[in-house]
Amino acid sequence: MLLSSFVRHGTIREDGISLTGPSSSNNGASASELCCSGSGSSDPATKYLIEYSDIIWCESANDNTVVKVFYIERVGKTLEVKNMLVDVSYAAENHDIASLILKKAYKGSIVAPSVLIVLNSFGGKGKAREIYKSSILPVLQAAHVNVTYQETTHQGHAVEIGRDIDESKYDVIACCSGDGVPHEIMNGMFEREGSGESAFDKIAITQLPCGSGNALSLSTHGTNDAAMAAFRMLKAERTKMDVMAVTQMENDVEQTRISFVSQAYGSIADADIGTESLRWMGPIRFEIGVAHKLITKAKYPCDLWVHYGCEGHEVKSHFERHQKGQMTAEGSTKQIYPKLTEEPPAEWEKMQPEISDNVNIFYVGKMPYMSDQAQFFPAALPQDGMMDMLVTNAKAPLLHMIGLFTKIDRGAHVHSNEVIHAKVLGYRLVPKVDDDRKHYISVDGENFPLSPIQVEVVPRAVTVLLQGGSYVDTCFTDSGSD
Repeated sequence: MLLSSFVRHGTIREDGISLTGPSSSNNGASASELCCSGSGSSDPATKYLIEYSDIIWCESANDNTVVKVFYIERVGKTLEVKNMLVDVSYAAENHDIASLILKKAYKGSIVAPSVLIVLNSFGGKGKAREIYKSSILPVLQAAHVNVTYQETTHQGHAVEIGRDIDESKYDVIACCSGDGVPHEIMNGMFEREGSGESAFDKIAITQLPCGSGNALSLSTHGTNDAAMAAFRMLKAERTKMDVMAVTQMENDVEQTRISFVSQAYGSIADADIGTESLRWMGPIRFEIGVAHKLITKAKYPCDLWVHYGCEGHEVKSHFERHQKGQMTAEGSTKQIYPKLTEEPPAEWEKMQPEISDNVNIFYVGKMPYMSDQAQFFPAALPQDGMMDMLVTNAKAPLLHMIGLFTKIDRGAHVHSNEVIHAKVLGYRLVPKVDDDRKHYISVDGENFPLSPIQVEVVPRAVTVLLQGGSYVDTCFTDSGSD
């Protein structure tokens, strides 16, 4: 037939489509470029394999047995979309071959999902629109994703989008941004009737990294690359994730917001929020800010009450237990802790003044990666019902603290004697520094009032997209936390 010189013969296997025979793709790739494994030989008799895990679309190319397969090919840390025609006439009988291939390619994931793209064209270095068009859109188009595109136009716009969204229209909200837009989307949904429980159940929230802070993509998709994140979004599992309810007083009224990444007080917060004017420098601005606070032995006194789950070496066994599938109960967006105007519960421990009066870093998080060079919370789990807390003392020797920061890329800092590392269910922090022009509380990288803050875990409240139903690997998964 007319297509024969451009078609490869294929056999459907358990792991993918095995290819033989002459080939040339309609995008000009050679035979060796068309395979995902093999020797790279261009011998037309050589067999190649397109793994189902790399296939993003398949459709019938004629009335008979030829299908057009769209798949990804990894190029360094990114990818390219390829396609080819495959004749699988002898591989199956009485089957819709394209549907069979898609079923194997997507397993339990939604084929051709409806995705609302929310893009922040002002964030990061202002290149989000360019990244979307060149890296993300080609993947979504090849996968036949039903895309609705919206750019944020003003401050708080993403909150409005989350609050007003028609939850029946979308499977996924994909934030082409840093961590700020998903923070706003979640808080907009939290403002809905019933604290957004219905919307959080129906719509998965994910990030396709286009900003300066990409903790959500790094922790769930394992990449800072927008094209790779778009591909992994398509193949990920819908999974319920814990978030954190952050409560502060505003005009004598308690206000609660959702946090999904972290809260910081002390050096981390000041280095992040306090260097906002240097955002053009990229991640190095944060490193410079933290280094300055370490060298000057800055301290941030506070009163701190903590509801501990486990501490120190107990964190390892907790992590391993939950990695084996022991999950928390079904979640709810309802809060259970007392009001800020009430005394902390009796089971909460007040941190000793020799520590709380000399805090250098107070950092609590729910995701393992804060940047591609920082496993700040390597024991974090998506649905263990706890947050990970790190506290350091400004009195610690400077060389020890510098050494600690050289371990963060590997997550080994949590084993240092200078770090209090614990799993906590909640905490209340009352700052004792009073200059809110120089000092900050950071929540998901956003500037929050320098005032008492109470945080509790909201278990399994939000739907996200995870690889294999888990966060990406950290030092705890790789080596049992050694």
